[in-house]
Amino acid sequence: MEKVNSDVHNNQVARIKNFLAHSNVLLGYYEKAESLYEEALKIREKHSESEEKSFNLAKTLDGLGYLYSLIGDYDKSKDMLEKH
Repeated sequence: MEKVNSDVHNNQVARIKNFLAHSNVLLGYYEKAESLYEEALKIREKHSESEEKSFNLAKTLDGLGYLYSLIGDYDKSKDMLEKH
């Protein structure tokens, strides 16, 4: 039961970080968004076993790839897209 609760908690934390990162992208705070996406990505990569978690990992990678394309770092953007 404790493992399940930990997974749920980690998933919620990563979702919130994704949401905040996306909001920061929309507001033009790219450095803060990058930091939040990278934190979410670390959580997602550690805890992505099920299909739903893999989908959430892909969403995080897409967001980070989009951010990198906005700031002109196309190599990093391509890397994010190739990860999933």
